[in-house]
Amino acid sequence: MSASDIGNRTTAASRGDQWGARLRYRYYNARRLNRYLQRTVPESVAAQDTANSNATATRMNSTPSACSGLCHAGSRHGSSPPSRGPWKTEQAFEFVLIVTLLALFLLGACCQKRDDQAEPATKAEVVQLISSVEPWRANGGYSEKAWDRAMRVAGILQKSEPDIVGQALDEYVSSNISAVHGDYEENSKPFLMLRLMFELPQTNATGSEAVWLRVWRYSGSNPPAASWPIGWTNGRPYLLEPWQGSYGRPYAARAEYDYFRRCFRLRKLSPRLSTKSGTLFLYR
Repeated sequence: MSASDIGNRTTAASRGDQWGARLRYRYYNARRLNRYLQRTVPESVAAQDTANSNATATRMNSTPSACSGLCHAGSRHGSSPPSRGPWKTEQAFEFVLIVTLLALFLLGACCQKRDDQAEPATKAEVVQLISSVEPWRANGGYSEKAWDRAMRVAGILQKSEPDIVGQALDEYVSSNISAVHGDYEENSKPFLMLRLMFELPQTNATGSEAVWLRVWRYSGSNPPAASWPIGWTNGRPYLLEPWQGSYGRPYAARAEYDYFRRCFRLRKLSPRLSTKSGTLFLYR
């Protein structure tokens, strides 16, 4: 070992053979503040023992290799340290699955937030929303997907300006007075919408102001409840009976809407997140 005049190590030698030859030198460079900047490490080390030329030498963290005399990580006589192998198939699959689920969760949360903030600003948009839902049909069928879409539309109408909704109801009903098909009529759409929007009594009629209910044919001798023909179980709507036609004067949707606003609370709707969402989808 050698050092400078101020005590900084400059060289060091080790290993070698039994005669003190073939030493391996290390060189040190220090700066003026006596801190080492660099150390040169010898490229190889001497073997600890002797062996035949065809013997097998094993290095820690390495695969066996034939070695004679000196072994060096970068030479052809030795082997380099093992690198990390590729991921196993199971690890790669789990990683992709986690990333996919996280992306779907974030996308769903973003869509839900956009739905919550969507508020149609014009009468034409509200008319389109009402037109986009499924009608009340004679077979009494209404799929879960159709209910989810209807509840999303009802939720947007809940947040819209009442005057705009009232004008849209008037326009929709007046333009579809004669739109009666074989198993449904167009004006059953706003009729169902209002029963989704408000928490209505499910027993008895609501009084003389509910006379517009009589425009729809129903089973039984007594006038139906204001919530008819929709029932609720575990927060999900269902149809109490199929559409059977209508009679008398046209459906007074706006009058019923104004009456419900005065007398009943808006319903808290919870459509499932599994359906397509977004106001643009509903407008089409």
